[in-house]
Amino acid sequence: MSLKCECGEKASFILFEHNPDKLIPICEQCLNKQIEMLGEVNLDFYEINDPHFLNILIEEVNKQFKWHDVMLKRLYKQIKKMKEVSK
Repeated sequence: MSLKCECGEKASFILFEHNPDKLIPICEQCLNKQIEMLGEVNLDFYEINDPHFLNILIEEVNKQFKWHDVMLKRLYKQIKKMKEVSK
C-alpha cells in the first residue's frame, strides 16, 4: 500500500504539521511548494524511504505528546491557583 498526496501523486514524505497536529502524506512537488511558501526550517518532514523513518517519526510524535502533557499540567496548575484565589 502506498500513501497518496492530496494532489493524487504517490507520497514520498510525511509532513508533520503542528496546529493542529497531524501527519500528512506529501509528494516531493507539493513539499517543494510548502518549502517555498514557509521555508524549510519551519517544516518538519521525513522521507518515507529513509530506513530510520519510522523510528524518527515515533520520536518526533512522542516529543509532541510530551509537550502537550506539559502544557496540560501547567493549565491544571493555573486552574487550581485560580480556584484557591477565588475562595
